[in-house]
Amino acid sequence: MDTRRSGDEHRARIKAWLDAGISVHGWVECQENPTYLLPACYPQRIAEALRVEREAGVRDAWATATVNTFVLPLNLHVFAAMAEDEGDLGDPEAATTATGDFLEAAFGQQALPHALDWAREMEQVWDRLYGTVALAAFGLPLHTVFPASLLPVRFMNEAVPEEVADDLTATQVAAERAVAAAEAVGEAGGWKHHPLDTNVLVISTKLVASRVRFRSDKLPLLAAIRSGDLAAAVRAFRNWEASADDLVRTAASSPNTQYLNTHWTKLELLPERLASLRDHLATLVHMKQVRGLFDDDPLGNYQPPIAKQEAKR
Repeated sequence: MDTRRSGDEHRARIKAWLDAGISVHGWVECQENPTYLLPACYPQRIAEALRVEREAGVRDAWATATVNTFVLPLNLHVFAAMAEDEGDLGDPEAATTATGDFLEAAFGQQALPHALDWAREMEQVWDRLYGTVALAAFGLPLHTVFPASLLPVRFMNEAVPEEVADDLTATQVAAERAVAAAEAVGEAGGWKHHPLDTNVLVISTKLVASRVRFRSDKLPLLAAIRSGDLAAAVRAFRNWEASADDLVRTAASSPNTQYLNTHWTKLELLPERLASLRDHLATLVHMKQVRGLFDDDPLGNYQPPIAKQEAKR
């Protein structure tokens, strides 16, 4: 369920506060959830957030960043540039200009076209992973190592909606394009101009793409579980494990991303958890749910779906 508030409700509350004589300040999070996505990249969203705030009557705004503001602080730069001139608020071209100014300083003029391509694709990835379609289907885009999060029980028992599959495909295409753009930044002089930022850019973008592939590769496995096809499930599971290995290796290849990926969600536990799921794959195909998979149901009341249907008869 999407619990986010609408823009209309946001503006109505600001108006009520201002009408009551209350001082209202805006707030923009410029490094949202760095454990998931490093570096965060959404300059157009920042511009839009500032535009909405100003149109609602807010004149002062704060920018905040969770952890590691020093790692490619693109969003902070865009916020400052957009907030400085009210005439630029909400202007996509102005947001692109502010983005380009930062990226050129970080990676050099020759790398700028590729860096702008990276920013455009990464913002699309960000928007889709946090969009209503993906959130309704999978919840937050963080990786976790809990079975129910790794394999959504819902899609073991019902088909993945077409719009979810299409959205995930589009996300993967954008992520792969972002990887190509990040690598082109390095080849165009980024490694010489600023090797640290280039390393952050390339490795973290590959990490995001690996996470998207890991999500995509679970869809054939869920389909096999849903149809009760153990042989297909075994084949799909091998591909899914390969994606997991790539995800873990990518995170481990750079200390600045590895720290963030072991701080909260323990990515290094993923291969071990998948091995446990593999050992129980036949039972999972039969049960089509996770609860009771790794125990004998201490409450004594677990029945597989088939047994429940037979009991009703």
